[in-house]
Amino acid sequence: MLSGCFSSVKGPAPVEIRGDQPARVYPSRKSDLKVQPLERPSGVAIAKAQPNRAVEVLVRRADDQKRDGDLMGASASLERGLRIAPNEPVLWNRLAAVRLDQKRFSQVEQLAKKSNDLNPSSRLRADNWDLIANAREALGDKRGAKAARSKATTIQ
Repeated sequence: MLSGCFSSVKGPAPVEIRGDQPARVYPSRKSDLKVQPLERPSGVAIAKAQPNRAVEVLVRRADDQKRDGDLMGASASLERGLRIAPNEPVLWNRLAAVRLDQKRFSQVEQLAKKSNDLNPSSRLRADNWDLIANAREALGDKRGAKAARSKATTIQ
């Protein structure tokens, strides 16, 4: 049935040549290539990276959702933000706070430590240690909670 779709002619299709085509010249050796380093024009400043607007919106949305009791929505917003900016310590901190409210205590410490590993401000680092202290206390680790609270107060 499909035999009508195939040509019985074997070999390459004929090519029509129109006029003289200019020849393309390619270097024959790598040494023929001369690459100049890219130089920044003088007087041109490089702009600093601005915080990602989408991440800011997602953090605000998550804060609103958490305040309204929508912990699943807050979690989803923060996880979306982390897909956009995985090295943003505020996102890890906020997600740890949501996990604390969800009573997922084992995750709180991991998330807060991840935030601290990303070198946040001292205020955020102290908040992370408070989250860790609360999670440890909820898990029955009084000594660990006390140590975490001590770290939080020494940072502030």
